Amino acid sequence: MKKFLGILVLGLFLIVPSQADDIRDFQIEGISVGDSLLDFYSLDEITNANKTIYPTSDKIYQIELKARKENNYDTLSFSLKKNDNLYKIFSVGGVKFFKNDLKSCMDLKKKVIKATALDFSNLKEKTYEYKYLIDDKKSIAYITDFIFSDRSSVRAFCVNWSKITEKKRGFADNFALDISSREYLDWLNNEAY
Repeated sequence: MKKFLGILVLGLFLIVPSQADDIRDFQIEGISVGDSLLDFYSLDEITNANKTIYPTSDKIYQIELKARKENNYDTLSFSLKKNDNLYKIFSVGGVKFFKNDLKSCMDLKKKVIKATALDFSNLKEKTYEYKYLIDDKKSIAYITDFIFSDRSSVRAFCVNWSKITEKKRGFADNFALDISSREYLDWLNNEAY
């Protein structure tokens, strides 16, 4: 079991160079910010994917695709610009579900962070909790951000959804890993809501 978990941790977070300082050096399942999503999924898969449009700006949208069988995630998400026929990726994320098992999620988060700590030693690290407004702050995300000098980031987090939200919306506790460009984060923080 330890060997399997070790392989899973390394497979979940593939970082090619040591002491990387460019967000494009980081990958989730071989996919990075700046890549064309067409190199990994067909146009039909992309255009038929579940799409999230943000409340006050549709300049960037997010799609969610089922991860391939050989991948270590349950789903992958991608932030793309409206009307971009190249489908350039502005953020990429992977999600692994842990239904009613926050402890296993947190154990995985801790191992992913520890396994990659050397690659992040030159980056600013920030750990905090976020309480979701969706259910009166009963659902909590346990977040660790690694912030690059250009304000792009890599985020590892676990979400402990409240029983009400799990039942009402069908959400499950999960581990997520996101790689986000500065352009995407600026849009998200200043225009999306």
